[in-house]
Amino acid sequence: MGLVDSDHEGTIPRKCEEDHARSLPQYGIRVFRCGRGWIVALDRNLEEFLLASARESGIDIESYGLSRDVREMHHQISRMHQPPGFEKLLEDLLSKSGRLTALRNLLRELEGPEY
Repeated sequence: MGLVDSDHEGTIPRKCEEDHARSLPQYGIRVFRCGRGWIVALDRNLEEFLLASARESGIDIESYGLSRDVREMHHQISRMHQPPGFEKLLEDLLSKSGRLTALRNLLRELEGPEY
């Protein structure tokens, strides 16, 4: 299984087919079957996905030491050592964001033994 963001052309191989039954377009999440594996694609880049999750949850990411600017946030979270507040932000989003909870549940479903 792979998790990608769709901010670049060619992220999803052509041989993959979208599984519309599992995709969650209301959250910007699409699921593709690629042979015997899965690719989960975020319609936006990861930073925009996290910002949307925070906005919908009423969470101010700046209070976690992260920027609201997509490019700056990318630089912050793509380092080997993320800002100390990043992990706490993810924990809080998992408890408050329907978008992030849906992604977590989908990933758990796809990694299950029946697939």
